[in-house]
Amino acid sequence: MDKNSGDDQIVNTVQQQAIGDLLPRDIEMIVSGHVHTFEALSFADANPPRPPQLVVGTGGVKLAKKPKKPDDIGGAPVSNAFILKDFAYIVWDREGTNWKGALFGEDGTQIARCKGRP
Repeated sequence: MDKNSGDDQIVNTVQQQAIGDLLPRDIEMIVSGHVHTFEALSFADANPPRPPQLVVGTGGVKLAKKPKKPDDIGGAPVSNAFILKDFAYIVWDREGTNWKGALFGEDGTQIARCKGRP
């Protein structure tokens, strides 16, 4: 979001400046930190292909207003989104060479899970 113009277009200038529009093909998922919300985003129809992204930031500070599911991010269409505005935490476990994650609420109840592709 551009605070000066009020434009809420999603822009990832750091990624764009670092690697341009293409990520190496061996990246299977992007996990980002944040301080106000949790988002799990998929980009099934993106061309070039784009890995799913988790934005984990569900604790420690005042939560932000829950954003709407974006239609696209930087021209990559968002095919699926799970967005949570709640305090939570994620736990990662390893199964051989694969990782799996579980998102838990403040009371320890599992809210969601994710796992690598077989």
